[in-house]
Amino acid sequence: MNDARRLTSERAIRRLFPASVIRQARALRSEGRSGTRTADAGGRVLASEVSRFGSEAKCRNYLEQLRWPDGVSCLRCGAGNSIARIEKRGQFECRGCGYQFSVRVGTVFQNSHLPLWKWLLAAYAMSESESGVSAHRIKGMLGVPYKTAWYLCHRIREAMRDPVGPARKPRPPDRLGHPTNISQKHRARYIDEIAFRSSNRGNPYRFRDILLGLVRAGSLPYSELTA
Repeated sequence: MNDARRLTSERAIRRLFPASVIRQARALRSEGRSGTRTADAGGRVLASEVSRFGSEAKCRNYLEQLRWPDGVSCLRCGAGNSIARIEKRGQFECRGCGYQFSVRVGTVFQNSHLPLWKWLLAAYAMSESESGVSAHRIKGMLGVPYKTAWYLCHRIREAMRDPVGPARKPRPPDRLGHPTNISQKHRARYIDEIAFRSSNRGNPYRFRDILLGLVRAGSLPYSELTA
């Protein structure tokens, strides 16, 4: 497989999504400052554009390359030389032990019914924002319920808590976007997001680093996240 880990955020996102979709994700940066909202109807238009571009398959392949840069290995027996791809299902089968699995297994995506492209687009929007992106804006962009958008945002913030790659020189902290109505229970996650943005300002691989964090994070139900 090609080493996807060498792709900068900009190169990666252009391979995954059409230009019109990328523009909408980038627009959230200014919306976070001005306070305007993205219309919920935009989610339906976005889905149509993404489908025509084939973004779901592209996102799945990208995650596979991030997770297995040296080639896919069985998640059960560890074999790496007898893996067959089940193309129509987006899965793999180990010819050694018969185990079938996908890139979702054992990651934050495992119990999620959302398409991978929605996860990756939300991660990109949050990685690019200078002052934070609210769940309401992710909801409008993706056309998902608020509860789903909230879960997405908090799982992405969890990935920001444990950055991947070399430590970077601390920078002055950014402003906290949407500082009101943040409960004490979740304040730490927002602070982690600020720290990530501050230390990764100018990092051309911050999108990749968030995705690696999501791939390495285990599945966590919504009920546990809110407990």
